[in-house]
Amino acid sequence: MCCIHCGVAELADEMLRNEQTNTFSQLQCMNSDFLDDTINDHLSTVIYGIPSISENVSGQLQTTLITNSRQVCIECLNPLRNVITYNHFLKLLIFSVGGHRIDISKYIKIKTNGKTKKFHLKGIVYYGGFQTLFHI
Repeated sequence: MCCIHCGVAELADEMLRNEQTNTFSQLQCMNSDFLDDTINDHLSTVIYGIPSISENVSGQLQTTLITNSRQVCIECLNPLRNVITYNHFLKLLIFSVGGHRIDISKYIKIKTNGKTKKFHLKGIVYYGGFQTLFHI
């Protein structure tokens, strides 16, 4: 349960919480055609707690959806990436961006099962020197 001292992102996450499986993850090799089995997963519609390692929102989303794995490809021995994919398009996606010097995109594109959806910026909430972006 969120308390009065929690931030806007944590409050939004608590209010919009849905524990149903909405994503799957899969280990993939960028140098060969290797794809591991898919694993059902859950990713909140509120994305926060991302370190400020990117200069834009798309980069921060990519940091959430694509991570390096310690495992290597059985075909070429190159490192694998863990890629998270949404099962269906979301109606709302909320970011809490880390850092005060980040470019805000008017829209972002997300690929889901071979299709791409464009999310348009609908609002910005400023708090504590940082901001939360609402894409619908």
